Amino acid sequence: MRERWPPGPGYELSKLGDADAVRELADQAAAGNLPLGQATAVVKARRLGKAGAAPGGRREFKYPDGAKVAITLPPGMEGDAAYLDMIQRVAKELRAGLKQAGTGRAGEAA
Repeated sequence: MRERWPPGPGYELSKLGDADAVRELADQAAAGNLPLGQATAVVKARRLGKAGAAPGGRREFKYPDGAKVAITLPPGMEGDAAYLDMIQRVAKELRAGLKQAGTGRAGEAA
């Protein structure tokens, strides 16, 4: 089932005039790979004649303890493998920071 959009972004998409482009952006947004704000930005950029790469997707992971992790992909990246790659990049940076601080795990002395 597709996500129901508020009228603002839907109106912005209708300004494109290209049914295939509208369908592509709507499908990406409904799949959760293109937040509505980014869809609006893409429409405005295309209407102004700016080509550019399509924006990357954004996903948010929420957990019962209240923790939340949001990942925004750079333009041109998409799919679960891209999200996993970004998570691995962040983990690598965090491990390097822990190593530099002299701790083995967050909050523990080495």
